Amino acid sequence: MTASAGYAFPAHLFDCLQVNLAERADHWHGPGTALRLGAVLRFRPAPAVPSADASGLPTVERTAVQQLDDARRYLGLAVRSVDRGRPFGAVPPGEGRYVVADAFLLPWVPYHRRQHMDHSFLLLPGEGGGVCVRDGYLNDTPWGNARPGVWRLDRADLADLETVGLSVDLAPAEPSPLPPPVPVLDLAGEEETDGYVTAYEQHPDRIAALRRLTLETWLLGRGRELHAAFLARYAVGGVSDRVREHVTAWKTLTEQVYLAYRRVERGRAEPVGPLGRLRELLLADPRVFARPDSNVVAAAGPDGTPTGTGRGLPGRGAGDPRAVIASVAAETLGADPAALLAGASLSELPEFNSFRIVELVERLEERFRIEFRPDDLVPENLHRVEDLHRAVERATPASPIPASPTLATAQAERTR
Repeated sequence: MTASAGYAFPAHLFDCLQVNLAERADHWHGPGTALRLGAVLRFRPAPAVPSADASGLPTVERTAVQQLDDARRYLGLAVRSVDRGRPFGAVPPGEGRYVVADAFLLPWVPYHRRQHMDHSFLLLPGEGGGVCVRDGYLNDTPWGNARPGVWRLDRADLADLETVGLSVDLAPAEPSPLPPPVPVLDLAGEEETDGYVTAYEQHPDRIAALRRLTLETWLLGRGRELHAAFLARYAVGGVSDRVREHVTAWKTLTEQVYLAYRRVERGRAEPVGPLGRLRELLLADPRVFARPDSNVVAAAGPDGTPTGTGRGLPGRGAGDPRAVIASVAAETLGADPAALLAGASLSELPEFNSFRIVELVERLEERFRIEFRPDDLVPENLHRVEDLHRAVERATPASPIPASPTLATAQAERTR
């Protein structure tokens, strides 16, 4: 990878699933491409899959499928094939071979034989029947430090790794260089934010809650630092001192939450400050990161009424659901929200297909907290913003639900 003056690959900004996607983007499209992954500042907590340590706690952690979708949208990576549950011995190495497996079975990371978690790496061609692993992950852990590197391993070194969770063949997409994306704020409203924090405040197992919250604040903090780095490189005017101070406050909170977790784990009293500070920082995000050039994806209130705004969409008020629909459709299909609001047909967009329509319908249902009428889910109602708006008005209210398996399936199938 060729370096440019003043730029080094910012491994510290990415989680363990993002980092190797970001590294390939820089490798293929040039230094700085990786920062495009910070275009979206996101806080959309989803109910967690029940687990032994923190059953039912909401989470901001994104799945591998969602990370691949982000890479396709923002990093210029094409996904040529996806295999699940494949025997490791049958995974072919290659320049774009992205693999997700259990870190518990990976000998080069500090989680080896200590913690189960999804972890990504690149499987490159080796010599003499061995394998070459490239992993850009950077993090300090209780068991040692994870650092970017390249490891040449014998198959015997990975004997415990019988199958991998995900094997993906990546390639650079066209065009290159990529046009810079627009900053996007996709942030939950006050009620959803309060519900997220309250879930951690009231969870009866304080060790489990704070253990999970340590990861949550780490992910949230890195996400804000990555968005600031994106703005510094791509946005007009860069970043303000206020943004830098806010990012520092998130880093401080991450340290405070980890300290609280370790104290409670040792049987000591839980500090009272971190969760209140978490609520403050989440509620401050929309104000601190607001910019005239940002596309703000509206949050939905408890009755489905949008509480956010669309970005500068002509002739529409801040609470107009048409602006929300245009923003969601634009994000889903990689389009200009103003053009969609002006009447452009979704079916004429290059990204339009049946899987995208499934994704758009489910995103709108989640955003407005509605359920579309079955007889409205026909092509003539799904190709223009005005038609979608009428369908939204006819829809019935629905309780908040987690992202559906259908949406995950649609996202996965798009990568095949």
